[in-house]
Amino acid sequence: MSGEIDSDNIWRSLGGALGVEIREAQTIRGASGQDHPVQAVGVDDKSKRIIIFSAEPSPRIAALMQIDVQITIEDARVVVARPVIFDLSEITRRFVANFGTIAPTVAQIVDDFQPKTKNKKRAEAHTQRFFSTKVGPALKPLFETAAKVRLPFVNQTMDVIGQLSTLDWPAHLRESPDLAGFINLFLSTVSLDSAEVDRKLGVCPIPMYEFSEQDYELLLSGNRIDEVRERLKALGIYQYFFPPADHLLLGLADNDIKLQGSLVRAAEEAPRYGHPIAPSEIFRDAATLGEVLEELKGRGYIAEGEIEEVITEEGKKIRQNLKIRPSESLFSKLSKLINVKVDISTKDFFKS
Repeated sequence: MSGEIDSDNIWRSLGGALGVEIREAQTIRGASGQDHPVQAVGVDDKSKRIIIFSAEPSPRIAALMQIDVQITIEDARVVVARPVIFDLSEITRRFVANFGTIAPTVAQIVDDFQPKTKNKKRAEAHTQRFFSTKVGPALKPLFETAAKVRLPFVNQTMDVIGQLSTLDWPAHLRESPDLAGFINLFLSTVSLDSAEVDRKLGVCPIPMYEFSEQDYELLLSGNRIDEVRERLKALGIYQYFFPPADHLLLGLADNDIKLQGSLVRAAEEAPRYGHPIAPSEIFRDAATLGEVLEELKGRGYIAEGEIEEVITEEGKKIRQNLKIRPSESLFSKLSKLINVKVDISTKDFFKS
């Protein structure tokens, strides 16, 4: 990739693939009067969908932004996505991969890092070589991504600090307050799920670090929309915005989300909140949600419980790899909105 980079094309490509037209904006104001920083805002005038690509470093603030903006535009359907570049678990995985072994031990990393000479120049050369061969290759692609996407660097730094704050520093450093203890803490981030908070709050995390160099050629072209859409599907991002009917019903069953005891009624709420239902991926011939549900029952993915439909072990197997993908955020969002709709009345706050 060469020449000047027009990072706006990234948002035009993402917006086009998600069926919205990008409008120029650096902030968007909510009902609270707060101006929320954004990377881009996409609008679909026909369906009245608004997709906000947030520039907030915190998933919690991004979730509040969705509510804040939704209140100001009552007849629209606001959806928020949060692009992420620096992910600690991804950095650690790339760092570990540079050692040429599946799981290097703390002792191996310490031994590789520490100079084996007292000669100052040789020691400095050894340290520089460690950083150029082990640390540099892990970080360089992410900084190249940051240069293309151009998210506010301060916000991304705050995002990393937020991830660091979730680590159990005392537990790792109390017993070994040295280089080995720090490396052990660093290696523990391999299992860190930094997108978990986004998913629990119903915000769609967009892992920009998962896009390859070829992917960025697609995004920066600004016009290869069909190819971008297929890539978003492969990464489990597209399905948040357009949930396939069969996976929507399976996810609702897996999360025990029902409206008036019905999975179909709960699924019908998705378009009302800005998530049009896409055709099924497993049962392509099923046309209606009711037909899809019957197909899921026929295949043994959903069963009739004593009171209502429940997901089976076979259904859970299909769902297993999807639970860590961005599309899973939809079920947290629907759960909160449907439960609020069913359970809360303003009368509950006043004494009779």
